[in-house]
Amino acid sequence: MSQNNNANNKKAPKFNYYWIYGIIALALLLFFTFTSTDTRLKEADWEEVKGMIEDGDVNRIVVVNNQNAEVFLYSDSLGKERYSEDEIEKTNQFFGQSNQGPHYIFTVSSGDQFKEDLKELYAQMDADGMAVEPVSTKFETRTSWLERVGWLLPIIIIVALWIFIMRRVSG
Repeated sequence: MSQNNNANNKKAPKFNYYWIYGIIALALLLFFTFTSTDTRLKEADWEEVKGMIEDGDVNRIVVVNNQNAEVFLYSDSLGKERYSEDEIEKTNQFFGQSNQGPHYIFTVSSGDQFKEDLKELYAQMDADGMAVEPVSTKFETRTSWLERVGWLLPIIIIVALWIFIMRRVSG
């Protein structure tokens, strides 16, 4: 009978909350690993992009922070030989979806200068008798979440260190 009481008196193991921290850290790591697209972008210059526009391969261009322009190609253009040399992936390596882009990135001096360069290109294409189909151009301003809350990180570290030291001192 005493063995039965000992078995009932044993406490169940207490849940360790460090598992929650580990799962959150793993989820964040996986999220940022699988959603990162900047690693596959190929550098290009304006002359290369002009050739892509003249060939009708460019779907749209997004100018980010008036510094960089992201070039999105049509999915059927990705099969051309010139893009297979650059090893542009036709599908997303993790989910098997078609690679929507951006496929190339290049630096622009300013948004206004880029607009002028596009107008000149369209005028030149029109003068040469080429079919002019304007490429959709969009201007965006982007900031990362780290830039927005990065100033909080030192404060959090100092407060956490202070709490840790105070707990050690109090016994």
